[in-house]
Amino acid sequence: MHIQRTTYLSFWDVELGNLPTGVFRQRDLSTAEARDILRGARISKSLICVSRKDLGAPYETRARQRHEELCALLREHADIEMQLRDFFGELCVNPLCLAKVTNQSRLLVVDCHYVRDHQESSDAGPPESDVGGEPIERLRSLLRMKLAPESLRFHILEKIPDTWPSSTNGGADIAAQPAERDRSGQALQQLAQLSQDLGLGY
Repeated sequence: MHIQRTTYLSFWDVELGNLPTGVFRQRDLSTAEARDILRGARISKSLICVSRKDLGAPYETRARQRHEELCALLREHADIEMQLRDFFGELCVNPLCLAKVTNQSRLLVVDCHYVRDHQESSDAGPPESDVGGEPIERLRSLLRMKLAPESLRFHILEKIPDTWPSSTNGGADIAAQPAERDRSGQALQQLAQLSQDLGLGY
């Protein structure tokens, strides 16, 4: 019987607790590949959207806004249906720590960069008043940012199944320990590279 894998979705973030013990891989997806995976997971009801921030908390206004902006960008530029409500479970937001990369589940991370919103800056109206010689509206325009559609990236983390057999005698167990250390080192190297790849989303 075919078992449908759970697909976790995160915007920007991944943490150590999401990763498996052992070997895993990170692949970059095309927009079409990501769209197919997310549509299939939604149809099969195996999609779980997670967030590092508590999007329901009153003090996380900016985090909610960022998620809403990326949802809108996915709908408009990638033809991927996504809403802020997808990140909420029955009682609260699905936390990022819920996502575990296993043989039965994978984690898809969406990354996108912010850039200066020059259009908003040029459309700014007359200054309200001056602060230190600078119009308030001018200062605000310098802080206006927007998501850059061309920077949209999709990354998927998947566990690589164990392929070497387990042993039942002490000698074979000892011989297997260096291989286990090699796997741990490889996982740490992958995490370091992944942190560099996904560290530009803010």
